[in-house]
Amino acid sequence: MKIKSFVIRTILLFLWIGIAVVGSVIYGALNDQVTVTISPEYYNVYKHRQFAPALEYLGLINSPLRFQASVIGAIATWWYGLFFGIMLGISSMVGRYDALPTRRYVYALSHVAVITFCVSVVFGGIAYLIEPLIKPDANDWAFLSEIHDVRRAFCVGWWHNGAYIGAFSATLWVCFWAQKQRRNFAASQPK
Repeated sequence: MKIKSFVIRTILLFLWIGIAVVGSVIYGALNDQVTVTISPEYYNVYKHRQFAPALEYLGLINSPLRFQASVIGAIATWWYGLFFGIMLGISSMVGRYDALPTRRYVYALSHVAVITFCVSVVFGGIAYLIEPLIKPDANDWAFLSEIHDVRRAFCVGWWHNGAYIGAFSATLWVCFWAQKQRRNFAASQPK
């Protein structure tokens, strides 16, 4: 019986990791649609330098900028979905308590996305507001090299930094939340 339970949990863990990777890819593609609107130059210059080999390999080097931004967003975030899926999967499943239901796992995933987006907006907004005060340039911020509209690119750069900070913080929070949910469920069951 324990082997059957182990096999089921292992299959479920891989399914959850897949859900997290797909969710991350979708988030990255949509997020980059917002940020390419704010600063197309950030993608034309900085992201193009970073991802040109991948875009060329995929045959997308001459595709429209918005499509490239979606592809870049997907490439840049899939790995976080893998990390998130493993972390939350372990927190939601491994141990003596029953596994978290899949719907609660997806609920946690959606909360990470919302928190990530909110933190991104805050970081991007602050960067946009303080840019005239600090006057960033390529000497201090390498990603601004060859960019003319520094304010918008600086905003997008920090928007993306905020995404990583928000996603990591939210991941830690939902891992603890999952553990608490499992303990609470176990405690509520009749003995």
